[in-house]
Amino acid sequence: QPKPSRQTVAGYAAKWIERKAPRLKPATERLYRSILDDRVIPALGTLYADAVIRADVEEWVIWAEEQETPRGKPYADATLARWWTCLGVLLKDMAADIGIADPTARIERPNSSRKNIREARTLTLEQLGELLEVMRKDFADWYTETLVMAYTGIRAGELYALHWEDVEDDHLIIRRGVSDGEITDTKTHAERVVYLPPLVSEAIKEHRLDMIARQHRGLSSGLVFPNSRGGVRRQWAIRKPLTTAKEMAGIKQKVTPQVLRRTYNTLLVQAGVDRIVLRSQIGHSTERMTELYSGVSLDAKKAAHTKVFSIGGVTSPSDTPKEGGSKK
Repeated sequence: QPKPSRQTVAGYAAKWIERKAPRLKPATERLYRSILDDRVIPALGTLYADAVIRADVEEWVIWAEEQETPRGKPYADATLARWWTCLGVLLKDMAADIGIADPTARIERPNSSRKNIREARTLTLEQLGELLEVMRKDFADWYTETLVMAYTGIRAGELYALHWEDVEDDHLIIRRGVSDGEITDTKTHAERVVYLPPLVSEAIKEHRLDMIARQHRGLSSGLVFPNSRGGVRRQWAIRKPLTTAKEMAGIKQKVTPQVLRRTYNTLLVQAGVDRIVLRSQIGHSTERMTELYSGVSLDAKKAAHTKVFSIGGVTSPSDTPKEGGSKK
């Protein structure tokens, strides 16, 4: 019998991504394919899969750190981390499949001199209040969804995947997310319960009444925040009104749904909120933490929220409806 030809890393990667694709979100699949084509195959693709060793991976780490953007700058640390995540999963699966030692063992991921300063990308409690006030007065159609993100810390994709069956008086049930305009499961592939403050709960109820009064096209879809045609709204849709509102509020830094989420997280951390409660509320955790925070009660999440937004007597921005229109 002829001996089977040895498989290369490129050959294994092609089969690996096809096998992986059905379990990945569309955006993640595209990201992985891009990383494989541009960052993995050019450097490691010609190596035989059964001959890859730690030295090969260490050389890749050095190579990755030397790569530059089209503008001649080092890639951001977060970008290198994404490359490493994709490569790491690929090589670990490959090692398990063909029976070799894990070539990524005890190797540190590539690091960049260009760090993302995430700490600066948050709002103070006062800035958050000013932003919400501008949204209430001048961007009424976007106020409620901004309020929900700001006061719960949920992701934009989770917000736009909400159905009315997910909304209760004092909590939301996060069951789904939006990826590339399609509703999928959550980022962590697990459901969670998120505390809903009274201010936000009332705003959502008024939003519902407003949709009924206007006979919004999205009523039949069951979506809480559908687009104007009644379909699924994309995560980036709110960025333009947020940008205009933050300029009107005199806020210099960029404001996006991710900034609102990070602000919520930062405010709770600064207030000394229990980390397990925090991770249960915002759903930002590793799989190892899932079991630990799965039993956190709604009362604990309510106490965490109240602890932050009652500081100095500041409980919420004004919730007086805009004259002549809905408070949405």
